[in-house]
Amino acid sequence: MTFTSLYKKAQNGDISAMSDYVGVLESAEKLQTKLEKAESELTTAQMSRLTKIVTKMTNAVL
Repeated sequence: MTFTSLYKKAQNGDISAMSDYVGVLESAEKLQTKLEKAESELTTAQMSRLTKIVTKMTNAVL
């Protein structure tokens, strides 16, 4: 299940989706923190992909 679909289900009151969504969000935040620390070591393609993922996640919750 994708982040976006979990978010939508959680918004509609699906309790199991809320639980899963929180776990996915925590994992995503940890990964983002690690990637930000390694930012200087990422290739241009990796940075581009990271930006797209963060943008997609941000747009999903707006």
